[in-house]
Amino acid sequence: MARIPYADIEKSSQKVREFFEKIETGGFEVLNINKMVAHSGAAVREFVRLGSKLIIKSHLEPRYRELAILKIAQIHGANYEWAHHVPIAMQAGVTLEQIGELKGWRGSAAFTSQEKTVLKYTEEVSRENQPRDETFAAASGFLDNASLVELTLSVGFWGMVARFLLTFHVDLEESFLQENADLLREVGHV
Repeated sequence: MARIPYADIEKSSQKVREFFEKIETGGFEVLNINKMVAHSGAAVREFVRLGSKLIIKSHLEPRYRELAILKIAQIHGANYEWAHHVPIAMQAGVTLEQIGELKGWRGSAAFTSQEKTVLKYTEEVSRENQPRDETFAAASGFLDNASLVELTLSVGFWGMVARFLLTFHVDLEESFLQENADLLREVGHV
């Protein structure tokens, strides 16, 4: 259960209401995380836009981004983030086997050497605030500058998201749980 109530969008500023109306008009559901961030009218639009840009307009290969996000969710124990990104990861080409072996990725044959480099980079940036020189060099061997920047932005952004979700105990949406029940049972929690 959330630690504070979700923002009442109808009582938000006109800009915030219009922003969420555009989301719904575009065929997307306003998620609980967005309703929680909406308590900050100054930040909510930019928060949603940055996350969307990193997903929709990204130069970084989506499979790498989603592996990084799932690893971040595991590192922080952020089940909401994990649950929402499992279907996205699978659409991006991450396999059920990879999701199942993510905790033990170092010894798994399910990951390519490049995917392992992305996971190592993600762990080091998450835990040590930057990748080690050898990890950065390995990532630079197959990621161009734009992809390196976006991978680092993704690690930072979804690390912040994980901390936000955990701080406010954001609940998974019932509609999302119903729609993804079988898949979530199969992959489990973080």
